[in-house]
Amino acid sequence: MLTAVLARYFGGDNCGFDEYDFIHKYGRASWALLLAKLFLPDFAEIEGSVLLTTNAASREATDRFLQAAKEATLTRRELEESFNLLEIGYLFDAEGRDTEDEDDDILAEYVGEAWRRSLAASFPGRRFNVRVLCTEETGSTVGVTFSEVR
Repeated sequence: MLTAVLARYFGGDNCGFDEYDFIHKYGRASWALLLAKLFLPDFAEIEGSVLLTTNAASREATDRFLQAAKEATLTRRELEESFNLLEIGYLFDAEGRDTEDEDDDILAEYVGEAWRRSLAASFPGRRFNVRVLCTEETGSTVGVTFSEVR
């Protein structure tokens, strides 16, 4: 499936290419570095909740999380999922977004699988539900989120 998507973007003259052939011919190591944290993000633990540091790095974000937890208008699962939401379509500016929603679904599945493995390695003995969200669930674009299973 991924090979077919890559052939659409990089040309049909790549008959017989696998993913690594596409990387070799079209990729750049700097792109891999640019995207590394997308697949292996850093996590922070705040009041027993594991959050993406991108959404909890500042004191203001931490305070927002703590205030929302205190208000208890959302379940812990809903709160964690809201703070751990990554919307694929908004990762790249308009010039950088060169994919269709169905291709974003594929990217989201890869991100979700990487997060599952990273969470399992970072927090052994704890279980997490990593979900890929469709556009209907987010209201705009494909997303990836997670929460701890309690």
